[in-house]
Amino acid sequence: MRCINALFFILLLTFGVGVRSDESSMDRVTRTICGEDALLHCMATSKPGVQYRKVIWYKVNEASSHQLTGLVMMKLTHHNSTVQKYNGVERDLELLADSQSLILPNVTLQDAGRYRCLLHAPLGHRNQMGEVHLIVYEGPKHKDGTSKKQYAIYEIVAIVLLIVTLLMMYVNYTCLQYRSVSYKCRISQKTSKKIHQIKDTIIKMESKGIVCTVLPQEYV
Repeated sequence: MRCINALFFILLLTFGVGVRSDESSMDRVTRTICGEDALLHCMATSKPGVQYRKVIWYKVNEASSHQLTGLVMMKLTHHNSTVQKYNGVERDLELLADSQSLILPNVTLQDAGRYRCLLHAPLGHRNQMGEVHLIVYEGPKHKDGTSKKQYAIYEIVAIVLLIVTLLMMYVNYTCLQYRSVSYKCRISQKTSKKIHQIKDTIIKMESKGIVCTVLPQEYV
C-alpha cells in the first residue's frame, strides 16, 4: 500500500502537481497537495487605463446553485489599502496588492472548488471577473495522517542507514587490510626464522666437517 501511495505521489509531481496550472480562456485550473500553499491568480481581465475601485474574491458554492461566498476585499483606489475579510471567514488568507492574486496557506481538501475574482469598475465601465478551479490532492497518506512528516522521517532514516553502511564498509575494509598485513608479517617472520635455523644448521655441520652437496637434477 505504501508503494502505491508513493507511486501516486510521484505521478502527481511528474504531471505538474503543485504550482503548475492549466490555463483556458477565462478560468484556470490550479493543482496542489494538502499542506502546501495555493496561489490563485486573478483571471479577471483588466482594461488598460481603467482604475478599478476594488477587488473581491469569492468562493463559488456549486452545491447551492453557484452561490457566492465572500472571502476578502481590498480597495484599489487607495495606496496601502488593507485587506478586509468577510464576516464568518476564519481561514488565513493573503491578497497580493500588485497582482490581486489570492494565497491560501496550508490548503486542505475542504479548500477545493471554484474561486471567483471580481474587479469593480468605475461608472461607465464594466466589471471584470474570472474564475479559478482549485484541485487539492490528498497525496500519500499514512496511518497517522502526517504524510510530509512521515516522508521527512523516511529521508532521515535512509541517510542515517547509508552513513552507517558506509562506516561498516570502511571498518571491514580496514580490518581486512590489517589482517592481511598481519598475516604477511607472521609469514615473513616464520620464513626468516626458518632461514636462520637452516643457516645455523649448516654452520654447525660445517664446523663438524660434514659437507652437504646438492646434486643438480636432470630432466629427461
